[in-house]
Amino acid sequence: MRIIIHFVLLVEVWFHQILYYRNLYPRKVFEQRKKFQAPVYIAVHPEIQKYISQFVQSCHPLLEKVYIRLYSDHLLTHFILKGDIRCINLTVKNEKDDSIIEKVVFEINSVLKQIDMPLSKVYESESTCTLDDIEHHLRACLLKLNAIPSLLNNPAVSENRTFSLSIETTEGGYPTPSHDKQQNDWVPAEIDATSKRIIPIKSASMDIFRFNTFIMESSIKGKERCS
Repeated sequence: MRIIIHFVLLVEVWFHQILYYRNLYPRKVFEQRKKFQAPVYIAVHPEIQKYISQFVQSCHPLLEKVYIRLYSDHLLTHFILKGDIRCINLTVKNEKDDSIIEKVVFEINSVLKQIDMPLSKVYESESTCTLDDIEHHLRACLLKLNAIPSLLNNPAVSENRTFSLSIETTEGGYPTPSHDKQQNDWVPAEIDATSKRIIPIKSASMDIFRFNTFIMESSIKGKERCS
């Protein structure tokens, strides 16, 4: 299941990039590396790496979960469409009162959530994405994160901000339990309905699959922003 491995790796690197560009930690915490043929910044602090790694590994079975048997791993849509996850979020908070400053969202969409399309039809499609096509979209998604400093006010590194990782499910409830108890350790997150504006980062369409990445700014962000 190379596609899911690629996608999970993208999400993991994506989180590190956001932490870097939003100045959640000093620059010395990060090392420059290359993923998907793109330069990226990875936090090397063990606790940061552990938290992010454990989170994305918990997402892995939810992304690949399907209601039908799979015969190929050529298409990302085979795995994502029938999964439990609708959004993957990184939420930046004020450490003093736990109020939300902004939320960076990776949204997963597919028309197959509304229609019933046999896998055979997907296989027969002449426009289905190859692994190289998908890697191109993933690389473009990482490169687009370079624009974050120009889209938002760039805060100074501060100990008054923290972050959390979360998912939103397609059905709005708890993820479907897996056989691995460690993968079932999900707790409900607070719902934030105070977004002031949505700032798009990157969207990509791959046949019947689409993902969107965007930032949701809090309506009271000005009061929460750390100096």
